[in-house]
Amino acid sequence: MWALCHIWLMPFLRGVGVAQDFVHEAMKGFGQTPETLAWLPPFTHGGYGLLRRVTPRQFWTAGNDTPLNDSYHPPYRMESGPPQRT
Repeated sequence: MWALCHIWLMPFLRGVGVAQDFVHEAMKGFGQTPETLAWLPPFTHGGYGLLRRVTPRQFWTAGNDTPLNDSYHPPYRMESGPPQRT
């Protein structure tokens, strides 16, 4: 499993689909799908919006949290509710 850690864009590039295109290209390049990609919290307001556009139903978070059950191996866990925002 791969984790998407940071995406930062110059302000003039935000809100026009550049980050979403980048995420899709990264997934394609590493043979990942939204279901196999993990995201590193915490999320900014814009990062939360990007996350929900790419993975609208559920997503993986990467970090040092204890997994929700034995079927998820650390450091990943499945999230189905809204992620934390900063």
